[in-house]
Amino acid sequence: AQVLKAGGEAWELDRQRMAAMASYGSVAAFPYHAWYRFLARRFPSAIWTKTALEVLVVVPLLEIPAMMMWTGILGRNQTWRQAADQLRRDYPTAFAYGLAVWGPTSVLTFKYVPPRWQLLAFYSVGALWDCGISAIAFDMTPPPGEGW
Repeated sequence: AQVLKAGGEAWELDRQRMAAMASYGSVAAFPYHAWYRFLARRFPSAIWTKTALEVLVVVPLLEIPAMMMWTGILGRNQTWRQAADQLRRDYPTAFAYGLAVWGPTSVLTFKYVPPRWQLLAFYSVGALWDCGISAIAFDMTPPPGEGW
């Protein structure tokens, strides 16, 4: 996301931002592994049920708040309150982005990707998701104490 924002111009790597995103991804991988295993066992052929749970429960109620709070506090040095305020401001954009990314991804993955490879498919798209959610979390709202 940092490279894309720079648009070919000179830029400096924000190590704190990178560390916050990488640490979140490392921690979140564990519950997501269990989540997708649960979906595969509980709803083996229910494509629409799994997709609805993904885009209407997990992404809006867990992924977006966890990612925004984690990156706000660890990546932007926000207080809990500042991160929560930013989450409220940026949530509609993040939710729309979540629907746009995970709706089609979930349907296509659950329908066409063999269960054995679904986790890999989701993690691959997750890397792209991380770029977009990073841009929302870091670039839409100025850091604490700074204005536009």
